Amino acid sequence: LEMIAGVSAVVSESTFARIFPLNTQRPPFDDVRVRQALNHAINKEQLVAVAAQGYATVMDSAVPAPVFGYAPQEPYEYDPELARELLAQAGYEDGFEFDVLTYTGEEYRTVGHVMQQMFAQVGVTMNLMPTERGALVDMIFQPLEETEFEAGIVGASTQTGDADWALTVSFSRESWPPTSNNWSFYYNERVQELIEAGRSTGDMEERERIYAEAQEIIWNDAPWVFLFSPDNIAGQVDELSGVHYVPDRSLDARNASLD
Repeated sequence: LEMIAGVSAVVSESTFARIFPLNTQRPPFDDVRVRQALNHAINKEQLVAVAAQGYATVMDSAVPAPVFGYAPQEPYEYDPELARELLAQAGYEDGFEFDVLTYTGEEYRTVGHVMQQMFAQVGVTMNLMPTERGALVDMIFQPLEETEFEAGIVGASTQTGDADWALTVSFSRESWPPTSNNWSFYYNERVQELIEAGRSTGDMEERERIYAEAQEIIWNDAPWVFLFSPDNIAGQVDELSGVHYVPDRSLDARNASLD
């Protein structure tokens, strides 16, 4: 980061994520092997370096790291050969073609182009469809019986800082569009039970155990290609102290002072 004299950059982890949801209810993404293959087809460290100039953390769970209940999983290693093997097992040895909705911003465009090139290396053709925000929102919130959504490059955030929000909004049956943000139309009976169990107890250690199991199932089911959590970056004059930068991008300036 280039900074001017007397100003410093403050970089911290966020509760936001760049995600690539796949419509799990329709071919080819109704096959978990295809979804896992796409996760292995992306060099996510390189993606972070190119699209976020390194100011991001590769996702190792469906829940961002600063969120209560976060449980890291075994990464999907970049392995194009394994990706091709999984595609062949699923009957797509010759690959396939699909359309991807994305916002028109520079970061989303860069993410899309990098992923497009990497998917091509395993025989998968990804057509990018940059769409203005209003139109994109209209398209991704169509119900399953009406939607043409196959996949998208979008963002997710955990506004409450608690895994209940992250899991409910993105992975529960009641959050299928048009109700909420389960753009993958993902459903797993055990995950649904765990989400409900997490809400029914105030025992925080028990909640952590419940959410860890849910994250492991979701990670293996791969309803998303898990991308990265962008860092929060702020400029701060050197004389300023007592300001805290919260992972949801809000500021706590109650104890701010200028020295």
